[in-house]
Amino acid sequence: YLHSVSPAAFEAQMRFLAARYHVISLEQMVAGFRGEGELPERSVVITFDDGWRNTYTTAYPILCAYNLPATLFLVPDWIEGRGNPPPGREYVTWEQVREMSRNGISIGAHTLSHRSLKRLPLEEARREVAASKARLEEELGRAVTSFAYPYGAFRDFDAGIARLVAESGYACAVTTLSGSNRPGQN
Repeated sequence: YLHSVSPAAFEAQMRFLAARYHVISLEQMVAGFRGEGELPERSVVITFDDGWRNTYTTAYPILCAYNLPATLFLVPDWIEGRGNPPPGREYVTWEQVREMSRNGISIGAHTLSHRSLKRLPLEEARREVAASKARLEEELGRAVTSFAYPYGAFRDFDAGIARLVAESGYACAVTTLSGSNRPGQN
């Protein structure tokens, strides 16, 4: 898969990050960007999209072993066997999601069904954004404040979609655009 690494490579990457960087939660980064606390030098945030089962079976134990926080952006329809998930992939269960949520993994929304928001009518995009947040909050019993744009490229969101995400109550939204981010930047 295009955005995947082997378990051994992932473990080596996490060992490297744990030894040389300050791995912080996405929530801590957002707070720091808002001026609500200092961000350590060389801060890094770890995120995962979609909710593949190997996030739970492979990545989660490695993150726990190194005591590293991360954020997992989920597609509720895929967890519940609805929508159009890629064939041949297994997904996390709600029970696994709740366990990870209790143990250092933040949960964020990735829309209800993983469609490019810019390609949808505005009201359908609004439903995808709001319903995914509501469904996750219902299952977890806690606020969901982070969002990841499906596919995450410029062709998949614009200023209007970003405004819709903010109006839905998210504190931050992430993309797949390359580069670093600093306080004061969007």
